[in-house]
Amino acid sequence: MTGGPRDDAAGRPSAMKLDFVTLPPFLADRLGLPREKSVPLTPETRRSLAESGPSVEAIVRGCEAYLAVDPDDADYRAFLARYYHHRGAVLANDGRIAEALDLLGKARLLDPANAPAHCDWARASLELEHPEDAIEGWRAAMSAGEKSPELYDGLARAFSMKGDHRSAKTAAEEARKAFPDALLPLHTTATVLYHAGDKAGVEKVLFEALTRAPEDLLTLEKLGVWLRECGRFTEAARVIGKAISLAPAEPRLQYQKGMIEMRGGDPAAAEATFRGLLAARPQDLDARTALAILLSDGSRPAEAEAVLRESLAVDPRDYRAHFHLGRLCCRDAGRIAEGLAHFERMLDLAPRDRHAVHTAYIVASNAGAPGVAAKAARLMREMGEEPGGQEKP
Repeated sequence: MTGGPRDDAAGRPSAMKLDFVTLPPFLADRLGLPREKSVPLTPETRRSLAESGPSVEAIVRGCEAYLAVDPDDADYRAFLARYYHHRGAVLANDGRIAEALDLLGKARLLDPANAPAHCDWARASLELEHPEDAIEGWRAAMSAGEKSPELYDGLARAFSMKGDHRSAKTAAEEARKAFPDALLPLHTTATVLYHAGDKAGVEKVLFEALTRAPEDLLTLEKLGVWLRECGRFTEAARVIGKAISLAPAEPRLQYQKGMIEMRGGDPAAAEATFRGLLAARPQDLDARTALAILLSDGSRPAEAEAVLRESLAVDPRDYRAHFHLGRLCCRDAGRIAEGLAHFERMLDLAPRDRHAVHTAYIVASNAGAPGVAAKAARLMREMGEEPGGQEKP
């Protein structure tokens, strides 16, 4: 049943120029709207409905137009909040994080009590390296009644990304108090201590986690990575080897094995490991990046470039590929402009990666590219680092 623009039973003004339609019961139930309640349609979506029948998009546009004039209708608000949250989650899973962030932001504003929407918005914000927004999202989720080890982990990582190590430690401590039997708060604590530069603390916490769960794969992986970063390659290989014996097909463990081989001075073994991993998982960007670095360090730049371009074919937003392509291109006097373009794109994708931003600043300064250099300098200042020097990266 449809009608022209009118006042509804509650006296909403006809100046909204909306039509109203009563949905079929199955569609009203599917959308979570009361069966007896008509829904608004704009003139444009009304024509679309007449041509092709009821459409969720048409209902969304109509509800948006209605709430722009009368924002207090609880049914329309709840419907849009659910729609935005679901659609945002789908986009996030598809890697379209910026689009997802916009929809998730709308969902949380329409329904402040929806803790999962706050959490999803915080995760998307963190992935886009917006730590202040992520912190706001995690705190809003807590205010809405959500508490979990994953929430505290996200909050701590956001504080660490922001450089607020004291608040990150506080979040990790709160997680351990709230969830004393969970392993994740120990992992969170180790990550926080790592970013704060507390090496002894990292190792202590990881061995505490390993004592609690000797066969936990994530704990073994984190400990292996830590030992590798400390240059203790034999110990690292033993730990990762144990993890692989428990889960031989786990790609992350094979990747860590390759990293230990590469850093431990066995490039041939590392190349074999990475190529084997990519044969099974061509879209593994971590393995691709590691292989490209290995090839570049081995004076095989053409092969490294081919691997990096394959990474961009998999994911054009892979900032690491842009970073390493920038470095490779800028080593060739005839390709500096191409390299700078990669660096500029990298700055857009990873504005808080200190090493990458600093390298882009130095290369752009040396190349006489003031635009890219100024952009990198601004990002450095935002991270509390004063630009200076033009040493070779």
